[in-house]
Order: sequence, then C-alpha cells, then structure tokens
Amino acid sequence: MMRMSRFTGLLVAVAGALACGCVMPVAAQAAFAIEPGSFAVSTSSDQAGAHADLTTSFTFQPNGGGSVEALLRNVQVELPVGFAGYPTAVQTCTPAQLALEACPMDSQIGTIEVAFTAAPGFSPITVAPVFNMAPPPGETAVFGFIAGKLIVANIVISVTPEYRIRATVTNVVSPFEITRQSLTLWGVPADPSHDAQRGREFVCNQRPGEERECRGGGHSAGQNPVPFLVNPGQCTAAPLAANLRVESWASAEPSMSEAKVGPFTGCERLGFDPSITVAPEQTQAISPTGYSVDVRVPQNPEPAEPATADLRDAVLRFPAGVVLSPSAADGLQACTEAQVGIGSEAPVACPVASKIAEATLTTPALSGQLTGGLYLGGPPSGPITGGPYDVYLVLAGHGVLVKIKGEVQADPVTGQLTTTFDENPELPFSDLHLQLLGGSRAPLANPASCGSFEVTSGLTPWSSPLAPDAAPLSAFEITGCVAPRFAPSFTAGTTSNQAGGYSPLSVTLSREDTDQGLAGITVKMPPGLVGTLAHVPLCGEPQAAQGTCGAESQIGELTAGAGPGPEPFFIKGGKVFLTGPYGGAPFGLSVVVPEKAGPFDLGSEVVRASVNVDPHTAQLTVSSQALPTIKDGIPFQVKTVNVTINRPEFTFNPTSCEPLSVTGELTSIEGTGAQMSSHFQATNCAALAFKPGFKVATSGRTSRAGGASLAVKLSFPSAPQGTQANIAKVKVDLPRQLPARLTTLQKACVAAQFEANPAGCPAASLIGHAKAITPILPVPLEGPAYFVSHGGEAFPSLIVVLQGYGVTVDLVGATFISKAGITSSTFKTVPDVPVGSFELTLPEGKYSALAANGNLCRSKLAMPTEFVAQNGMTIHQSTKISVTGCAKTKKTRQTKSRHRGASKPKRK
Repeated sequence: MMRMSRFTGLLVAVAGALACGCVMPVAAQAAFAIEPGSFAVSTSSDQAGAHADLTTSFTFQPNGGGSVEALLRNVQVELPVGFAGYPTAVQTCTPAQLALEACPMDSQIGTIEVAFTAAPGFSPITVAPVFNMAPPPGETAVFGFIAGKLIVANIVISVTPEYRIRATVTNVVSPFEITRQSLTLWGVPADPSHDAQRGREFVCNQRPGEERECRGGGHSAGQNPVPFLVNPGQCTAAPLAANLRVESWASAEPSMSEAKVGPFTGCERLGFDPSITVAPEQTQAISPTGYSVDVRVPQNPEPAEPATADLRDAVLRFPAGVVLSPSAADGLQACTEAQVGIGSEAPVACPVASKIAEATLTTPALSGQLTGGLYLGGPPSGPITGGPYDVYLVLAGHGVLVKIKGEVQADPVTGQLTTTFDENPELPFSDLHLQLLGGSRAPLANPASCGSFEVTSGLTPWSSPLAPDAAPLSAFEITGCVAPRFAPSFTAGTTSNQAGGYSPLSVTLSREDTDQGLAGITVKMPPGLVGTLAHVPLCGEPQAAQGTCGAESQIGELTAGAGPGPEPFFIKGGKVFLTGPYGGAPFGLSVVVPEKAGPFDLGSEVVRASVNVDPHTAQLTVSSQALPTIKDGIPFQVKTVNVTINRPEFTFNPTSCEPLSVTGELTSIEGTGAQMSSHFQATNCAALAFKPGFKVATSGRTSRAGGASLAVKLSFPSAPQGTQANIAKVKVDLPRQLPARLTTLQKACVAAQFEANPAGCPAASLIGHAKAITPILPVPLEGPAYFVSHGGEAFPSLIVVLQGYGVTVDLVGATFISKAGITSSTFKTVPDVPVGSFELTLPEGKYSALAANGNLCRSKLAMPTEFVAQNGMTIHQSTKISVTGCAKTKKTRQTKSRHRGASKPKRK
C-alpha cells in the first residue's frame, strides 16, 4: 500500500510540474496515430444474445523516444449493429459522488485501464472502476471514471442513425500522454465473479518492470445479478466491424481504425415469443375510428441465458373490411423522406397534419419511453399518386432518435390493408404502442358487417432463419349492424322554375353509412326539361372514354362526398361533358371526377352515362354505367353526389305548369333497387304567349287513281326562349271533299313491324314526309309519315317519324272517320320543346292518304283546327285550305245582238 501511495504522489508531483511549466512541453503533434492492429474489441462469449463482458482497447503509435507526441482530446468508438445495453438495470452514481470517489458499489459496471507517459522512459499503468452515471436529460447513458486521480471523464453513450452504440469521450484533460487504453464493461455487473474488482476505492497501479498492485476490491454488489450488456442476436458467417476515431488537442485531424468482433453463433438458442393486440376505439360497424396496435416482445430477464431475439421484419394484416377512410383526407398532409431525415440525426420536420398515429416504445435500455408518431409519407415533390403508401415511424427520447420507413399496401380489389416494416433496428424493446388517430377524420374505418375479425401478422427475428418466425393473432368484435337496407335520398330541380326559362339543373343523391353502396343511377327528366344542343359541340371518342373532352363540350359540374362518418371528404371540380352516341343512345355523358384528396392525387375517374330521348315525349333518361367503388385500394364509400348542369343558356324549363317530377332509379352494389322521385313544377305559365301560324294547301288537280294531296305548315314567331308556350295538342278536321282513302288505310303497316323497323313497312303505308326545325338542335328533324295499324284501334294512326342528330321523335295522330265521312287527326302528345316550323306533305299517288270528292277548284275548303298549348291556352280556328293548280277562269267577250225586228238602215 505504501508503494501505491508513493506512486500516486509521484503522478501528482509530475502533474504539478507540468502545470507550472517545469517539464518540457510536448512537441507539436505530427505523427499522432493509433498503433496499427492495436484496436481490438472482444467479448467473453460469442454466443448470440449472451450477456458477455465487452472489452475495447487500443494503443497509440510511439516515436523513437517512446512518446506519442500529443495529448488525447476525443475518443469515439462505434460498436457493430446489434450490441445493446440496459443502463437502467444498474444503480447510478451522481457526478458529486464520482468526484468524491463515493459512487455506490452496485453502480460499478466495469473497469478502465490507462497507460501514461509521465516522463521519458516512465510509463505507469492505472486501473480504475467505471460507474453507471445518472444521465442528464436528453442523454442515453453516461459512464464515469477517475483514473489515477488525474483523469476524470465521462463516456457518453448514444445511438447512431444506423442504430449502432456509440461511446464518446470528449475534451479529455490529462497532464500526461496517454499511450494505451482498455475499457471492460461487465455483461452482468452484479455477478460475483466481478467482486474482486468491485469497490469505490478499487484501483490498480503498475510501474514499468514491476507487478501490478491493486487495492479496494473484494466487495459484493449487494443485489441480484441482472443483465447489462447484450451481444448481437444475428448470426453471420463473417465477423462484425467496430470503428475507432481519436483526436488530439494539437490537431483536428483524426486517426481512425477498425476492429473485428465475432462472428456470433447459437442463434437457435434465442427465444422469440411476441404477441400483438389490435382493437378499434369504437366497435360500431362502418364508422371511422382510431385503432390501437400493440406489438409486445417479452424480454428474457435471466442473466445466464441469451436475451430475447430482436424484431427484424414485421407484417401486420388487417382483416378484410377494415379500410382506409377517404374522410381522413380533409386537412391531411404528407411528409417527405427529406423532412423525416431517414439515416440522419437531423430533427424530424414533418408537418403536424401528416401525423396519423401517436407512438410510444418501451425498451429495457432506457429509463423512460420513446415517444413520437406515425406519419404519412409522400414523394419528394408533388402529391401521392398511388399505392403502396409510405409511412414513417419516428420515436425519440433520452438521446435516441429512431426513424423507420414502412409501407401500407391496400388490396386494389378489396381494400384489405397490409402494413410492413422491414429491417427494423436491431435493438431490444418490450412494447411498441401505436394509437391511430380517431374521430370523424380517422384514417381507418370499421368493416360494414358485424362479428369477430382477426388480425394476422408475420414477425421475423434477427436470429432467423436459425430461430423460427412468429405469427401471433389478435381478434376484435364489430357491433351495431342493422338489417341490410338501401334507402337513399334524392332531390332534383332547376334553380329558377320560370316556365320555359333557362336555368341550371341540379340533381343530388345521398346515402347513409348504413345504406348499401351505390352502383348505378338512372334519372328521368320531366317532359319539357331539356337542353339546347345547337351550340354544344359533342365530344367524340376516344376523348370521351379517356376523360379528355374539351371545354367546348362541358355542360356541368360534379361534387361528391366520399368516406364514412358525419364528415365525408368532398371532392370538387368534377366536370360533365356532353358526348356523341354512347351505350346505344344518341348522346352520352363523360363525367370526369378528379381523385384529389388532401395529399393524394390518384388521377381521375371517368364515369360514362347514356342519354336517351323518348320518341313520343322527348323526355331525357340518363343512365350511368356501373359506378367505380375503389381506386388503388381506397374505397370511395360515396355518401353524396351532386351534378349541376350549369352551362349558360343550355337547360330550360317546360312550358307546362302541371305538377311533374324528376324520377330516378338507384341500384346498390348488392343489387338492391330504389325508386326515387322529386317534385318538379314550373311557374308563371300564363305569362307565355301562344301565337302559332298555320297554313294548309292542296292541289286541285286530282284523279281517282292519284287521289288528293295536302301540305300543312305550322310555324311560331321567332322570340326569346321563355316567352312562348310550346304546343301540346293539335286536332284537325279535314273537309268532306278530302276524305281518307280507304284503300290506303287498308295497306297500313302493322304495329309490330313498325316498332321493330319502320323501313320494313309496306310501301303503301308510306304516305308522306315531314320536316321540323327546332332551335335546340343544329339540324332539322325530318322523315316519313306512315299509316300504322294497332289492334285495338278502329282506324290506323298517322305516325310521323322525325329524325336528325341521332334523335328520333314519333308524332302520333289518331285517325277517326265520322259517319258523315269527316276525317280527323288528333295529335294528343306533342313534345314540350320549342319548334320554329313544322311541315307535313301528303302527296298524291297510287297510295295517297287522301281522296278527293268533286272538283276541289270549285270548292271553298276549310279545316276546323284546335291548338292547345302546354300552358293550357287553346285556339279554335277554321283554317282556310288554299287550292293550287286550278285552271284560270276565261272571260267571255260580249257582242250586241241585232234585233230581228229592226230595220236596216236606209241607203241614201
């Protein structure tokens, strides 16, 4: 003991001499470097996961005089991935206790050996205890020691971005050149095998050429042995690399070295028995809700046995029915990889609105939990354009920053979710808890059906394949289901109900979460509610199918609310385009719905619809194709759809003020149908004018073989839309001189043939031709007139087939012949659309519609006529029939006749 005291005193004296400048100053550092091959890292066992002692040592390269030519300033050692420690398992020492060399004996975790160059030729060695210090806030762990009463230093433990344990000593203050250092940390500090080196006063000194003398050891830790260090749990064929970096006070140029340790074996001995627990906050079916996810990996506390294997890969599969909720997109943002700073120690700069879950992690390596969150990831620039969807798990605390990238794969057909985190840090943890955000904007929604649902997993340890994987399960219940139903709501109408006036048209349909999903929509407009096509270029194919129609074809807009819960996400900016023929109809719609929601831009969805025109009433029926229900694994879960046809001067109201309705038929994805109706009624019809012009003519040149002809022309004055009532009904009585030709009536086309194809009707049934001009179409409507026989009618009907621009309109006139031989035609249903003019010609011929009684040129012909407007106004008139082709009457020359009794003039 006396020799040790003299040795310590000598070191103190030399230190004083250095302080006063009595010793030659160290020369400027020129060759300060680590002795090649001296850096070594070793463990007392190569068993994977063992709680082995760990020793790191290195020597500085001396010059010819034995000096290392510099004073040590900084030391940094990075252990291979997989090494871990449990500082919280051991008692701690305070800085004050360390300064007084009064640290608790059960806080000692190892020893450090330091060799000095006290003077030329004099290089003593000292061995001192290393203690587990109480770390300051924000630090992972700190180890402290006092070597030879001269060096008081802290070894600060941190975790690198690669999740390697890093030990750093900064700004070493030493009066001597340190020539060698060896640090040994005990795998199980309280193990009795370390008692000989345990004690607050434990110290070993050794002078050159003499044996080492130690004192102060021989104490028990006074507690049960618990693990402190853990070997890597991965078995590899090659050893692992550790790195050393040192710097001197004389220069910032570092000296670096690498050492190998391992390989480690025996991975099959590592236990791995994880469990998962997944549960929704609310069990209500279909409801958006938060979900809690716990992954637990019980740690083996036995010091004599290998530790639990660390989790490498994790796959979590939610049951079918748990889906991403579009409602979550409102206000949601994405975080880029640069903002996360994967692979760096930079602080996380993700937007607050990109967080989708709170996260905590409990690990035996720290005294408290790591906290953070799960963030939705996005590309470096621009929106998210499809799956799989990136997520970032960020956890921080106690000087540790964990950043892990994962992905969520949504099945493109079912929406089933699979979350994967590969290559997780090889660090121990006992519980990872994620609490996905809840409320109406929750990222997940419950299944639509009730019952028990099972979450499956695939968890792979770093000890794989020598140790088996695990596939724990978790089940939860979904409740609150109601009987299957489909009771959507439906409203439709124009903004202004002024009869005949232009007005935007709005159609809205909605459903509740408990309703079955929408699959198809058919809407039938009331008679007279139509649009002006004359100035709308039709979008052709393939543009209509691709959703690339030009603005000139746009007639409206669409807004849709998607997602379950009380606050669906509203997608705006949908566009409705009028197209050419589609689905067998003369017109179609191309509805382009942008799929932009929050940070997502999944492109656009094109929904096609056919637009049919009723041939008798000109009513429009719009029928959609099957509606899309999912895109890139995200179910649309459409709650409401509004289509507004708002092109200026396009849609206009009927000129009838009778109560009408917009009807609809909605179908669900389960095949259920729902008939819908929305009241519609125009107003102020009485203000509409009704002044049709009507002219009729026939030819006076008739014959028994050729019959008679008739030409009629109905016209309306040119006036602004919404000022004139359209015609609803026409009845005409032909004069007795122009009866229906019975031989032609007998040649009428049967109704079945006419309905199948009028072109197949007998030639004798084709009796005339008609032409109508309407301002709502860019071309006239024209076509043949037929006599058509229906089984229940006494006389064939006169049907005028008008065609043009893909539209077909059948004007049906009921024929009646009175006992007095008067033929009348009544057109009871005339479409409520504006007409500029209508012309019908019934020519003479072998199968003329009319015969002639007597000489028409000598008759005064008139046609009793009744016009009924859509607003109820009625006009009765007798329309004069002009007769053409008659011979002009010759005027006879009058001469004075001589009276028989008159005498001749006398000759003179």
